Amino acid sequence: MFVEFPILEKVTKEIFNHLKQLGIEGIELDKDFYWNVPLDQKYEPYNKPTALDLGQLSDDLQELQAIQKGEVEPSGHALVALGSILRFIGERKPM
Repeated sequence: MFVEFPILEKVTKEIFNHLKQLGIEGIELDKDFYWNVPLDQKYEPYNKPTALDLGQLSDDLQELQAIQKGEVEPSGHALVALGSILRFIGERKPM
């Protein structure tokens, strides 16, 4: 299985355009901490995770804002922070 970045970029734009058409310009991060499965256990579906750690949406948002402001260089790892924020939005079930 191979995923092409242009496809992800296009569908992300389409989703955000859809939300904008519905008048949804943002979302309140009314939660902050979340459970995270450590990477070495995350993609092992036949083994129950033995440890969880905490992530923090406010930290994720700060990381993304620092990139947007040019304070830090973008990196592939920033997709982890972006993914956490996007998951939160998606789980709130905006139309």
